[in-house]
Amino acid sequence: MKQALVIRGGSLGDVLLTLPVFQTLRKNGFKVELCGRREYIELLLNLSCIDGGMSLDNIRLSPLFSENTEIDLEIRNYFRKFDLIISYTNPSEIFTANLKKVSSCKVIIHPPSYENLKIHISDYLLLPLENLFPNIERIPHIE
Repeated sequence: MKQALVIRGGSLGDVLLTLPVFQTLRKNGFKVELCGRREYIELLLNLSCIDGGMSLDNIRLSPLFSENTEIDLEIRNYFRKFDLIISYTNPSEIFTANLKKVSSCKVIIHPPSYENLKIHISDYLLLPLENLFPNIERIPHIE
């Protein structure tokens, strides 16, 4: 089975608005992991919305937030296991540049800022997937 990683910081509401992204990836044959806040990963695992995750606060990820640092093999291998990474981060961040360096798959960077948005935020978060998959899951649900 293919594996996808979604990188999504922010508050609980931000992560819940990302549910259609997780559901769309699963509907299209992916196991889904979240790189975000530890407590939200635990919640979504308990609700069976994701298949795993890594906290953005994990000390092993700290080199990704710095320029010109060595990123250890374990972290490089973690990111290289994915077939697709969707990162809701700013394209100009150091983290984003380092993420692209350590990843060996398709990495989609979709900025989290959405001022003057004319569509629902969930639809905005799904935009990167619309060109990749025929089956888009727009209505969030928790079973």
